[in-house]
Amino acid sequence: MPYLAAQTITAHFTSTSTVPLTSAGYDATGKDVALSLGFAPGTGCELTVVENTALPFIQGEFGNLAHGQEVALEFNGIVYRFVANYYGGNGNDLVLQWLRKRVFAWGSNSESQLARTSASSQSTPVLVEERGALEGRTVLSVSAGTGHALALCADGGVVAWGQDGLLGDLLPVFSNTTLPDSPTPVHVIIDGDLFGKKAVAVSAGVYVSVALFSDGTVADWGPSNSDLPEAVDFSSVSTSGTVVAVSAGRDTCHALFSDGVVADWRQGQTPVAVDATGALAGKSVVAITAGGIGLVYPPSEFCIALCSDGSMVAWGDNGSGQLGNNSTTASAVPVAVDATALAGKTVVEVKAGGAHVLARCDDGTLAAWGENSRYYQLGLTRGDRLVPTIIPVSGALVGKTVTNLTAGGESSMARCSDGAVVAWGSDRSGELGSIEDTFSREPVLVLVDQTGVLFGHSIDQVELGDKFCLALASVPAGPELSDLTGSSGNLWPEFSPAVTSYSIGVDPAVGAVTLTPSARDAAVIEVDGVPVVTGQASAPIPIGSSPVVVEIEVTPPGGTPAVTSLTITPATSVSAVFASATDVPFTEAIEPLHDKSLTLGLSFSPEPGQNLTVVRKPAAQPLQGWFSNISQGQSVTLSHGGKNFRYVANYHGGSGNDLVLEWADRALFGWGSNTYGTIGDGSNVSSPHPVRAVETDELQGRTIVQLASAAGSAFALCADGALFAWGDNSYGQLGLGFASDSKVPVRIDQLGALKGRRIVSVAAGNITGMAICSDGAAVMWGDNSYGQFGIGSRRSSSMPVRMDLGTKFVVQGALGLSHSIVVCLDGSVRTAGSISSYGGVSFPIPVSLNGRKAVSAGAGFRFDLVLCDDGTLLARGNNSEGALGNDGEEPADGSSSFPSYVEV
Repeated sequence: MPYLAAQTITAHFTSTSTVPLTSAGYDATGKDVALSLGFAPGTGCELTVVENTALPFIQGEFGNLAHGQEVALEFNGIVYRFVANYYGGNGNDLVLQWLRKRVFAWGSNSESQLARTSASSQSTPVLVEERGALEGRTVLSVSAGTGHALALCADGGVVAWGQDGLLGDLLPVFSNTTLPDSPTPVHVIIDGDLFGKKAVAVSAGVYVSVALFSDGTVADWGPSNSDLPEAVDFSSVSTSGTVVAVSAGRDTCHALFSDGVVADWRQGQTPVAVDATGALAGKSVVAITAGGIGLVYPPSEFCIALCSDGSMVAWGDNGSGQLGNNSTTASAVPVAVDATALAGKTVVEVKAGGAHVLARCDDGTLAAWGENSRYYQLGLTRGDRLVPTIIPVSGALVGKTVTNLTAGGESSMARCSDGAVVAWGSDRSGELGSIEDTFSREPVLVLVDQTGVLFGHSIDQVELGDKFCLALASVPAGPELSDLTGSSGNLWPEFSPAVTSYSIGVDPAVGAVTLTPSARDAAVIEVDGVPVVTGQASAPIPIGSSPVVVEIEVTPPGGTPAVTSLTITPATSVSAVFASATDVPFTEAIEPLHDKSLTLGLSFSPEPGQNLTVVRKPAAQPLQGWFSNISQGQSVTLSHGGKNFRYVANYHGGSGNDLVLEWADRALFGWGSNTYGTIGDGSNVSSPHPVRAVETDELQGRTIVQLASAAGSAFALCADGALFAWGDNSYGQLGLGFASDSKVPVRIDQLGALKGRRIVSVAAGNITGMAICSDGAAVMWGDNSYGQFGIGSRRSSSMPVRMDLGTKFVVQGALGLSHSIVVCLDGSVRTAGSISSYGGVSFPIPVSLNGRKAVSAGAGFRFDLVLCDDGTLLARGNNSEGALGNDGEEPADGSSSFPSYVEV
């Protein structure tokens, strides 16, 4: 069959209003899209590629543009970075969203919904720090509930923080610890029937959360289903469509189907289609919004539906007139909203709050109805309104064009076309973000001054919960590099956005080298004064006999430039010939390595599996650089006697900081108990003899350089930094983002805390895993019942999260039953959790070494051993069986919190 080239759709943007494709339903399957810029987009700019005017999602994806894919578009030598969202705009448009965004919050923090450890409210915006499950993620949208918050990520995952029981992360708890609310963002577990699905919309309610997935599947979670997402069964709903929108209220969730059918349900109950014979007869619903958010009294549970003709219908509680039908009588079936005051106008947006509703018309008119007896959330004089009433333009709304609305428990907010955020109503917890009062009838501007954390950001979305608010804002361009490589040689130190001075060694025979810098944001890059497009190579830089200093200048639009210097040094040639496998040609005296080129040879034939140590370094510090011609994980072939011997370079071999040539041809075997698939052979059959593990597609061609196992789980680290896990995953200890066991090795995704990091070692605890990265980060996953993650929380995680160590650089780590211990570059030791399995600390604390510096540390069941630089071996922990090696000297309780000498 002849190859059929994909149809290419051209999408050239000359302004933010350019919409290359408008269609009532669109199928992108079998097509490519050619994207280009004809203007300089500002911070927060969104580009609509396909405006889908029909309810069903876009079918398929363009062959060269996946959902969540990062997109770099160039204009006038500056590259602008976006992320593709096939569920943007009205929920079914293909939109290129600004890549770098941050989440901000203000108002009540009584349930940690601001992601802060302090319970105090905040009357001005504060940054939701990118830690825990939020680290390394690209956020597409946010949703605010009563005491918790949700963030939808571009990778299809969902992150939550705040009130316990609503976060969708409840792994089995190893201890009997009662989990508190979580100021640390956690990963919502998408497992079981939901495994592999990508979330495209989320909604946070009072006692329930709901997520919609790309295939139309819906899941809810909360206290009624043990706080784990479960798929909702819509077989009871008569519909020919799939779900395209969801909204969570107090206890009830609502779903809109692509054929206009709307269904309601409570957790664990059967969904019921909303009556379409009365007020909905002949109408087509295009949007739904659930009311009842917040702990308003009396409790309110209702829903508003916007129809294609601009009319509205409503059903549910109506004690404050929130159904808008000039009544206070509740209705189980839809009733028409009396929009007499809006005659001649078309409603294009409607948002429901605690017991009030906001609407926006196509001409910019705002209307409100419902509860208004105390806090002026309608922006009108005190008193409930039983029908939509136009909000007068006053205060901070004067001269503004509102583009989006959001309604909270007892307050209201509008985002304007100029990026301003205007609010009115209750401010008892600081949710208006700007005034020193308990309420405001007149719209006020949310404070964004030159000293505030939001200054310079473009606010793209605001979401009111009950007494708190979330904002998703695009980050203004900065002068930071996101990458820097050379056409020859290896950078030292390894690239990091925080480093501003590098060196690189290059073989003089090369003659010249090119540099490829990439800016993190839209910025002008110059290499020695010559403009370079981000991600593209510079002009050749001649290499002579003397070092050359090159300056890379990054200047954001209207900003201050930042300069990174790079010294290019002619590499010195060194060589080593191995006469035996025990030869060690170099010690740390050869450092740094980056300015040297290494030639290797053999004068013997190694036995299969024999490794060769090139550089041995006794100190507990990483090697300084890589040889200019040998990178980490690089294949190295040596010859002797007419035979070739294949190795891979591992700069983290031996004791963790030696350059070792690892035998490349390796296979993975296991034996013993296999109840959880720990052998990795695809079965649960135990074996007293070695059985070869399944070599999955991703594992093929890689060389394993380290293994770690504990209880029923196992890990394999490869030379290129890829980490695989398999076996027992009951507590999320495989770090795969779910809690199902795996009988074969599965690669741990480089997402979240591992994004952009290179793993250099791995450790396994009882039901916890740890990875140490080349940038000194310690990353953990699995059980955290005793606080062993060291993140200030005891919430477990099935996805990797980074230990909170400030500026400490970790070089080695180990895990015990319920604690962690790490050795830092400065020789200090930190520990978190509980070495006795009682109590525990959730922040890393120092371990006293009596003035010594640690070289390495190991953890046992309930004890630790620390080797110091003077050769002393210290021990701490339980000594009931003499594990501390100190001749039984111990406190009365048989344990030691502080190190004691090990008698050697």
